[in-house]
Amino acid sequence: MNKKNVYTAWLTVFICLLGIAVLPAEAHIIHVEWAYSGSAVSYNLYENGALVCTSQNPDLMSMDCDVFLEETPMIFNLSAVDADGVESPQSAPYTLTPPPKDAYGNFIPQAEIKADVVSGTAPLTVSFDAGASHDIDGTIDSYQWDFGDGDTGTGSTVSHIFVGAGTYTVTLKVTDNGSAIGTAATSITVNAPADNTQGVQTTSTNILPQAVITATPSPADNSNIAFDAYSSTDTDGKIISYKWNFGDGDTATGDYVEHKYPNPGDYNVVLTVVDDTNASSQDSMTVSVVDLPAVNTPPTAIISAALEQHLVHFNWDYAPTQDLAGFHLYEDGIIICDITDPDARQADCPAYIDSGAVQFWVSAYDQAGVESDSQFFIFDSTGVFDKPVTGDAPLSVHFSAGTSFDAEGGITAYNWDFGDGTVGQGLSVNHDFTIPGTYTVTLRVTDEAGAVTQTTMDIPVTGTINQPPVVHGADFTVDQDKSITGTLSGSDPEGQPLTFSIAANGSKGTATITNPATGVFTYVPKAGVYGNDAFIFKANDGVNDSSAATVSINIKQKINHPPTAGEQSITLAEDGKFSGNLSANDPDGNALTYTLTAGGALGTAVVDRTGAFTYTPNKNAFGTDSFKFKVNDGALDSAAATVTVNITPVNDAPLAKDDKAETEADQPVSIEALANDTDVDGDSLSISKVGNGAHGTAVISGGRIIYTPNKDFVGADSLTYTVTDGRLSASGTVHITVTPPQYLITVSWEYDSKVSVSGFRLYYNGNQVAEVSDPAARTLTCKIPQSDGVKSFALTAVDGSGRESLLSNTISYDPAVKINHAPAARNITLQTSEDTVLTGTLPATDQDGDKLTFSLRNNGSHGNAVITNSSTGAFSYTPRADFNGTDSFTFMVNDGTEDSALATVSITVKPINDVPVARVDSLTIPEDTKVDIDVLANDTDVDGDTLTVTALGRPAVGRVALKADRAVYTPKADYNGKDSFTYTISDGNGGTAVGTVNITLTPVNDAPVAVDDQAAVEGTEPIKISLLSNDTDVDGDSLRVVSVTQPLSGQVTLSGGQAVYTADKGFVGTDSFVYTISDGQGGTAKAGVTVVVTAPQQAISCSWDYNADTSNLTGFRLYRNGVMIGEIMDKNARTLNCKAPVITGTQSYAVTAVDTSGVESALSNTINYNDQ
Repeated sequence: MNKKNVYTAWLTVFICLLGIAVLPAEAHIIHVEWAYSGSAVSYNLYENGALVCTSQNPDLMSMDCDVFLEETPMIFNLSAVDADGVESPQSAPYTLTPPPKDAYGNFIPQAEIKADVVSGTAPLTVSFDAGASHDIDGTIDSYQWDFGDGDTGTGSTVSHIFVGAGTYTVTLKVTDNGSAIGTAATSITVNAPADNTQGVQTTSTNILPQAVITATPSPADNSNIAFDAYSSTDTDGKIISYKWNFGDGDTATGDYVEHKYPNPGDYNVVLTVVDDTNASSQDSMTVSVVDLPAVNTPPTAIISAALEQHLVHFNWDYAPTQDLAGFHLYEDGIIICDITDPDARQADCPAYIDSGAVQFWVSAYDQAGVESDSQFFIFDSTGVFDKPVTGDAPLSVHFSAGTSFDAEGGITAYNWDFGDGTVGQGLSVNHDFTIPGTYTVTLRVTDEAGAVTQTTMDIPVTGTINQPPVVHGADFTVDQDKSITGTLSGSDPEGQPLTFSIAANGSKGTATITNPATGVFTYVPKAGVYGNDAFIFKANDGVNDSSAATVSINIKQKINHPPTAGEQSITLAEDGKFSGNLSANDPDGNALTYTLTAGGALGTAVVDRTGAFTYTPNKNAFGTDSFKFKVNDGALDSAAATVTVNITPVNDAPLAKDDKAETEADQPVSIEALANDTDVDGDSLSISKVGNGAHGTAVISGGRIIYTPNKDFVGADSLTYTVTDGRLSASGTVHITVTPPQYLITVSWEYDSKVSVSGFRLYYNGNQVAEVSDPAARTLTCKIPQSDGVKSFALTAVDGSGRESLLSNTISYDPAVKINHAPAARNITLQTSEDTVLTGTLPATDQDGDKLTFSLRNNGSHGNAVITNSSTGAFSYTPRADFNGTDSFTFMVNDGTEDSALATVSITVKPINDVPVARVDSLTIPEDTKVDIDVLANDTDVDGDTLTVTALGRPAVGRVALKADRAVYTPKADYNGKDSFTYTISDGNGGTAVGTVNITLTPVNDAPVAVDDQAAVEGTEPIKISLLSNDTDVDGDSLRVVSVTQPLSGQVTLSGGQAVYTADKGFVGTDSFVYTISDGQGGTAKAGVTVVVTAPQQAISCSWDYNADTSNLTGFRLYRNGVMIGEIMDKNARTLNCKAPVITGTQSYAVTAVDTSGVESALSNTINYNDQ
C-alpha cells in the first residue's frame, strides 16, 4: 500500500486555563492542523514521544488536545493510522517553547509591536499597534509605551511624532490580569529634514551626537548597576538630554544613573542622547545579570492606600472534592469574604483598591475548616481608579503593605509611622488624620534575616485647622415653682455642627439639655426657692471643646394675682336645656372654684365648683337672659362675669277663647274674635276659617268675623272659627244673641218724696229695660224693642234695701229713635321692603253710614305709623333703618257717637341686602417681617351676612397674597417706610365694599453681603486684593474688614482695607482664605478669596525667516525643549512673543510651520530668540 504523508510545517496553538492549583501542572488546549494525502482512518499526536491525543475523523485535518504546558520545550509529532491499524512514520518534530512564568506561576504575556513606518524625515509620525500581543493563560489589562525620546503613552494602539533626527528604540510593556509583565522593542530611524536655505539665514549642517554607554560592573550581580554616558559626544554643539531604557520596563534620565534588575538574565539597555538642535542618536548594550550565591536581599516595602472600599467581582476554577466546604477570599492577608457554597466559582466582595497594587487570593477549605489550595491575584489600580488619597480633615485612610515582598523568605514585621506622632503595626491598618497638612507615612518591613527596608507615601490632608467653637452666656427669668425652656447660643468658625453639654449645674435648680444638637434646655428651680442662680455649659464641634459660658437665672418670687372670670354667650331653644363649662383664667395657674352670683330672669342656672353649669329656661320663655358667676383661686375672688343666654323661640299653638256678640234682627255684626285669643310666642294671629251659624251666615273680613242673621230671626245662635299663628291653629266659638229691632228713648220724671232712694228702674211693657243708680237722677236714656203696638212704661224707685215703689207721677219720654250702631275697624295685613315707606288706607265701615274719624292707638315696635288723613284713613308706615321682619300698629274709628273696637295693621318688612362696611386697617411691623392680616376683623354687615375677601389690590412696595380670607403681606427686602394696599369684601348677596390696609415698616439693621473674590499672581510677588469692592450693605452703612484667616500656602495681612497676599516660596496651585466684614451696626458677613498662584513666567521673543511657498500654510508654533509654548496662526508672521514658566539649565528652541491639514514641519534655518 502506497502512502504519502504530507505535514504542515506549523502548529497553531491556542491556550486557555482549565483549572487552578489542584492540578499537577497547568492544563491547556493546543490546536493542531495538518495536511495528508494518503488513506487514514485516524491520527495520533505524540508529545515528547508519548501519545497524548487521537482523532477518529479521517476527513478533519485538525484537532484540539489537552496538554500540560511545562517551562521546558515540548516536541510534538503526528502519525496517520490506516484501516489495517498500520501507523505511518511520525512527522517531522514541531517544537513548542512556552513563555516563562513569574514568581506566582503565571505565564508572562507576549508583547508584539507593529509600526506603520520604521523610518522617515523629521518630524515623523508613526502609528504603533500592539494588537498581536497575547497572554496564553489570561488577558492583557494594560499597554505602556516608551518612545525612546522621553515621551510615553498607553493603549493597544498609539500614534507618536518624532521631532528630532536619530534612531529611537520604542519599548512596549504589557501587563496581564495576573500582574505579569512582558516586553518588546523596535527601532525607528528619523532622518534630518532637507536643508531649506532659500532666502533665509542658515547655519552649518548639524552633526549628530554620538551616544556611548558604559556600565559597571559587567557582568553584574543583583546589586545596583551604574550606567554612565560620559563618553557620549557632540562635535558641533552640546548634548542636552540623556534618556535610558533598561530593557526591563524601567526608564531614567541623566548622564549618570543606577539601576537594579530584580531577576538574572540578559537585558538590552538603550541610551538616547539629544543635542541642542534636537538631533538624537542611540547606543545599546546587553547587560547580563547573574544569579550570585544566596545573599540575603532586604525586603521590598510597598504602600497601597485607599479611602473607601469598592465592590470587586472575582472568578476562579477549582476541581470539586468530597469534603470541600467553601472558599476564603483574602485581601492582603485579611479575609474579606467567606463563601460557604462549595459550588461557587465567583463572588462580589468589598475591597480597598483606590490607589496602588493589592494582593488577593482565594483558598479552599474543607469541612474541618482546614485550608488547602490557594490562587493568587495581583490587582494594580493604577490607571483604573486613580483616585488620589487626599481629602479634608478628618480623613480616614486604609493602608496596606500586602504587595511588599522578600525575595528569599517572608516578611516578619510591618511597622507604620503615620507622620503625626502615632504609629501602628500590621499588614494593613486604618488611620485617621485629624489636622490638615501633608503627612509622610513611613512603612518599615523586616524579613526573616532581620533586614529592614522602608518606603514612604505623602498623604495631603486639606481643610483648615479646627478652631474651637465659641459659646455665649445668657440671662433668663423664671417664676418661682415654674420651669423654663430656652436655647443655648454658640457657633463654630468652620461651621461644624455643635453638641452642647452642661458643665456645672446651679445650687437652686437643675438645667437639662433636651436636644444636644440645638442647645435646647430646660431649667427647673427647686420647690419654693427664689433669687439668682446660674449654670455653666460648653459645646463641642466633634474635635474641640469650647470655653465654658454661664447662663444666669433670675427666679422671681411668686405673687398671687386675682383670677379673671370669662364672659361668654350661649344659645338654646325655648323649653330646651343647655349644659357647658364656664371659662376663667388665673395668671398664676392656681386651681379655681366657680360660684353663681346672680340667676336669670327667664330661667334657672346651676353652677358647680368645677365650672360645669346647666341653664333651664322657664316654660315658653324666650328672648335674652343672663346670669353671673365668679371664681376664686383659693385666696382672691374674680370680678363677676356675665353669661348671656339667647333663648330662641319655638312656636306654640295659639289659644282661642269663646266670644259673645249681640245684634239686632236683620243687622250684621262685626265680631272681634281675636281680641281675647292669645299666643304665648307673641305671634300675630289671624282667622283662617269660620263656619256659619244655624240661623245666620259668617265671613272673614279684615281679621274680623262678619255675622249676618237670617231675615227676621231673633234668638240665640253660635258659630265656630279657626285661629292660626301662621304655623299652628286653634278653634273657638262665638255665641250670638239676635234681638228684635230697638230704638233709643229718653225718659224723664219728677220725684219729690222724702223717702231716701238709691236709684230708679224703668219697665217697658212689664219688662225692665233700664236702671240708674243715682238718687238725684231725673232722666235716663235706653233702648227698647221696636214695636208697633201700645207702649207701656212704669218707673219705680229703689230704696237702700232694694225694695221698689211705683211712681205715680207722670213719666214723659221722647219718641222712639232708632239706635246708633258702633262703626267697625278691620284688621289688615300688608308688606313692604326694607328701608321703604308703606302708604295705604285703613279699612273701616259703619252700618249707619255715619262719617268716620280714624285715630292711631299703638304705634309699631320697629317703625313709625302716621295717619295722614283722619277722614279717609290714609296712612304711612316708615320701617326703622335696615329693619326687616314683622311689625304692627293698631287704630280705631269713631262715627261721631261711638268708637270702634281696635283693629291691627300687620306689616311684613321684606329684607333687602345691605352692603357691608370695610373699615381701614393700620399696623406697624419691623422691616423684612412677613405678616398675616385678618382684614375682616373690624368689618361689619348689618344683615349679619358672612363676609369674604374676594380681591386684593397691589401694594406700592411689597407683595400680598390671599389665604383663607386673610391677607399675607410680604414686604420688599430691606424696605422701611409706608406701604398700603386695598382689598374687596363681599357679603355673598351682591353687596361689596373696598377697604384699605396701611402698613408702617420700621427699619431693622441688615447684615452686609460679602461676595467671594478671585485673584491671580505669579510666584511670591505680593498682590493687593480690594476685598470690599464688590461687597454691599443695603442700609448704606460703611463697611470695613475686621478679620482674615490665614491660607495654607501663603500669608495675608490687612492694609488700608485691602488684603495683601504673599504665596509661600515654591508654591504653585490654588490657595484660599476667608475674611469677615462688619457694617458697624452689629451685622457681619464672611466671604472667601481664591488665589491662583502660577509659576514665575519669563517673557520670550522669537523671530525667524521663512521664504518658502505659504499658500498651504496656516501659521507657526514655538517649541522649547520639545514642549510647545506658543503659536501664531498667521502665515505671514515672522515673530512671536509669549510667556513660559521659568526653567533652569539648557533651553532648546524650535519653530514648526503648520499647514492647512495640521501637519507640522520643522524650520532648519536660524531662529533668533530672547528669553528674559
